[in-house]
Amino acid sequence: MLKSLKDDWYKDDGAGRTKFVSNGLKYVPLDMKPADLQFLETQKFDTTQIARLLGIPASIMLAAVDGSNLTYSNIEQSWIEFADYTLAAYTGEIEELFDRLLPRGRYARFDWDSSRRADMSDRYAAYKSALDAQWITTNEVRAREGLPPLVAAPEPQKEAIEQ
Repeated sequence: MLKSLKDDWYKDDGAGRTKFVSNGLKYVPLDMKPADLQFLETQKFDTTQIARLLGIPASIMLAAVDGSNLTYSNIEQSWIEFADYTLAAYTGEIEELFDRLLPRGRYARFDWDSSRRADMSDRYAAYKSALDAQWITTNEVRAREGLPPLVAAPEPQKEAIEQ
C-alpha cells in the first residue's frame, strides 16, 4: 500500500500535475511560506542594521552580508577594526575612570596586543627583528609573552687579597 502511494507520488506525469495523499497520510511541505521567508529576511536586515549602528562587524554577530566572501583573513581584519574603532572608544572611557581611582602615578590600560597575537612563528620573527634592531630587550619580549625576566648571572666574587 505504502509502496504504491510512493510510486504514484514520484511517477513522472509532467510538470504541473496535482499530487495528493490519502488513507490517513498527511502532506508536509518542505518549503517555507513567503511570509516566513520575508520575516527571516527582515531579521537578517535588523541584525546588520544593529551591527552598523553599534560599529560591530556583521560577521561577529553571525549575520551574513550579501555579496561578502568571508575568509580567515577578512574575519581577523574585522576583529582588529572592531577593537580599534569600536571597543577602543568604550575602553578609553573606562581607562579614564580607573585612572581617577588609582593613586597618583598609576594608570590603567587595556592590553590590545593580547587580542592581536599572531601565530607563534610570526611573533618570534617579529621579536627577532625588534631584537636585531635593538629597540626592544630580551626581558621586554619575555614580558610580552608572560614570562619572568631573565636574571643576569651573578658576577664571581673577587677574594680579598690580604696584604
